[in-house]
Amino acid sequence: MIRFRALVLAAVAGVAAGGCGASPPSPPPRPAPPATSTDPVALVRWGYRPDPHHLGRRRGWSRGTFAARLVSVPHAADAWAVNGAAGHRAYAGSIGWYRRTVAVRGGRYVLRFGSAHYVATVWIDGRLAARHTGAYEAFAVRARLARGAHIVVVRVDWRSPAGQRAAGWGRGWFNFGGLNRPVTLAALSRSEIGAVRLQTRLRPGGVARIGVQARVRNDAGPRRLRVVGRLRRGARSVRFAFGAVRLVRG
Repeated sequence: MIRFRALVLAAVAGVAAGGCGASPPSPPPRPAPPATSTDPVALVRWGYRPDPHHLGRRRGWSRGTFAARLVSVPHAADAWAVNGAAGHRAYAGSIGWYRRTVAVRGGRYVLRFGSAHYVATVWIDGRLAARHTGAYEAFAVRARLARGAHIVVVRVDWRSPAGQRAAGWGRGWFNFGGLNRPVTLAALSRSEIGAVRLQTRLRPGGVARIGVQARVRNDAGPRRLRVVGRLRRGARSVRFAFGAVRLVRG
């Protein structure tokens, strides 16, 4: 993996819920369309099951065998009560489990979670795939998947707002738990560009100095890669290019 940096001078000023009570068993959500390109597929429909007594792990819910009702993600599991005694109980937090089936053509894939509040644990086909802590940070789960259907399970724990604050993860408003932002699935190519960062500094005369930073991950054998791009604002366009470098795997 390598980081690229460049400075570009451009004559532009910038660049561009629901709760869940007792419910009968429901069938797994319909599989996502097979990922045939690197374009992400939104995973909107999930099965959801509350776990207020912390029993899911012992009952093997990581395999996706629990009864659930269908919800749409983004989803706030405790948004149904914010006032009174019920609001106090909801604010104290709980645990919820999500599951859905995805169908793929085989290869390397990435699940991207926009947000999971507060502690998320992800399993794929019953095998631990990732853990993540923090409500505001997106995270990604990479996996090599065989052709066919696979079960993705996510356990989200948002108990103890006081404990969250003590750990440096306090929220400024209600303790909304669940998968609070979109989830996508995408096939991965041999290399990835990520962590793109732009830093602008305005100068007299309407000119901006723009710093561009990108991170490249190579999952193929040793190869030479060159990153190019274009900054646009309205009809104006500025091309930039990094020098070619040789990358090893990783």
